[in-house]
Amino acid sequence: MGFRGILGYFFGSRSRRPTVADRLDSVERAIAEIVVSLQHLRASSNAQTVHLETAAVIGDQLRNSLGALANQMNAAENRLMVMSQQQFAPLERALGLLSNGISGVGELANQINGTENRIMVLTQQHFASLNAALDALGSNLGDISTLREQLASRISVLANQLGELANQINGAENRLLELGQHEMSLLDNRLGLHANQINMLENRLLEIGHSQTSLLDNRLGSQANLINAAETHLSAGFAETTGALFDRIAALEKRIERLHIDQLLSARAAAALARGVVRRSDAAGTLARSSLAPSLEAQIEAFRKAAPHNVDGWLRAFEAAKAAGHESLEGNLSHEGSVGANHFRLFVDACGRGRILDVGCGPLPLPVYLSDWPLDQIAGVDPLPPQGAHPFAFVQTFAEHLPWPDGSFETVVIATSLDHTFLLDVALAEIRRVLTRDGRLLIWTGLVDTSEPYDPYGPEISAPDRFHLFHPGRNWFFQLFARDYRLIDRVSAAGGAEFLAFERAVSVD
Repeated sequence: MGFRGILGYFFGSRSRRPTVADRLDSVERAIAEIVVSLQHLRASSNAQTVHLETAAVIGDQLRNSLGALANQMNAAENRLMVMSQQQFAPLERALGLLSNGISGVGELANQINGTENRIMVLTQQHFASLNAALDALGSNLGDISTLREQLASRISVLANQLGELANQINGAENRLLELGQHEMSLLDNRLGLHANQINMLENRLLEIGHSQTSLLDNRLGSQANLINAAETHLSAGFAETTGALFDRIAALEKRIERLHIDQLLSARAAAALARGVVRRSDAAGTLARSSLAPSLEAQIEAFRKAAPHNVDGWLRAFEAAKAAGHESLEGNLSHEGSVGANHFRLFVDACGRGRILDVGCGPLPLPVYLSDWPLDQIAGVDPLPPQGAHPFAFVQTFAEHLPWPDGSFETVVIATSLDHTFLLDVALAEIRRVLTRDGRLLIWTGLVDTSEPYDPYGPEISAPDRFHLFHPGRNWFFQLFARDYRLIDRVSAAGGAEFLAFERAVSVD
């Protein structure tokens, strides 16, 4: 089917209205036929290209022929020169003979004439050959002109064919554009209808969505109110239950800690009893005082003279602690209900021996931590008067004045009272004095990681609380005992308390 047949098939009338798909198929087939026609045209162009290449080859051959002819002419000129030189040589010899004599003038003239004739003949022959070559060259040039005219004519024919093909392609393109515009117009109309329908559907969906969203919001609001009320009720109940649970857990943890310390200290005390460490002192009856202690007023006056800047602050702390002891036993005095006091009792049972001096024994008749010890082996001091008579030797005095001779006790106990001492260095010196050479110092105290080293003799101290002038700090507290004692036992008790057992160094007097 030719190109016009294709266009007729594509653009001709049909019995039914073509669909867009049919028209697109027709367009595709027409484009395929146009591509085939373009391929034929490209093949014709290739043939013309071959003819042009042939003409170029012929031109190259002509150029080669002209080159060969030029070479022949050069060769002829060279031969002519050689022959001329050969002919002029006899003439030169004749002239030589003429110079020797004029005897052969006539003969020489004849020879010269003959030579000239031969030269003329040769020259004519060469000019004839040259003219023939020039005629042949002219003939070849004529053939080239003819071939050029033929090529120009063929190129003109091809140009006309290309023009016709371009017109056909333009016509097909215009028809395709018209058809495309028509179909696009139909599509635009249909798309417009669809767009209107879509907009109507969107508006309807939006109305339905708003309506449903409003209903959902109302329902969610009601549910949220119910959930909030339930959460409030559950939170209150959960908080109450959780708080009670945490309280029970804390109580259990404390109880477990106390049981652990009880087991630890009970085992140590039992081991000490089994070894016979807890025993009556061989120096029984030596607990009598060697002298009377000065009155409390006299001791306070001595404190004022030694450390005037801090004695009033210490007195305020002393009075506050005394008032707290009167208000409540818990946390202030070593009664039977005190967990710490019972733990310290086990520690004293494990580490104490012989005669015991309790520095700061308190106003109760018998501190619970000494309840396992023989009463005739106990002595105690405290600045507070007893609430009932003590069943052991007792002196109302401060720790800075202990009215017993040197080496009177195998053990000195200080239970939660060391941080109430004013002149700490004096009190520790007195304790060391009344201990035997290998005596033991048992301390129950709280410790903080870091605090300012205590110095009552310096400027006024800023008290850490209303009951104390200092809190023992781990950064300096143990240095107080480094020279005269060695640490032989240490137990971390409940509430952050520490039980410490020092033994006086035997080598130090």
